[in-house]
Amino acid sequence: MLKKLFSVFLVILLLAGPLAFAQGLKITEMAFSEKVENHKPVKADTSFSYSVGKICCFTKVEGAKDTTQISHIWYHDDKQMAKVDLSIRSSYWRTWSSKQILKSWIGNWRVDVVNAAGDVIKSKGFVIKK
Repeated sequence: MLKKLFSVFLVILLLAGPLAFAQGLKITEMAFSEKVENHKPVKADTSFSYSVGKICCFTKVEGAKDTTQISHIWYHDDKQMAKVDLSIRSSYWRTWSSKQILKSWIGNWRVDVVNAAGDVIKSKGFVIKK
């Protein structure tokens, strides 16, 4: 009986290990801007003109126990427009991706930050206006 309980505990521990790691990863800052300088977003906002040209999604990630990966998944009106994989190499890491914006892409946008297991750990939106 004790052997069986230990086996069940071991299986639970093995399954919960990656989940515990994923839960430790946190996005402590997320911002949209036209550019990033010195690892900081410049003039962060949630509303941009259609003539902006490019939007950057800046994220500050904390809590990584080892090198891992996140992805920025860009959506325009709930249609996936891009997925950018980004390496996280320490417990405190700043990273960003960017998306060229066409003048015809007016409307609601969002970026989902997804961990290596595919779980959305943060989501934030912005608007492209005429």
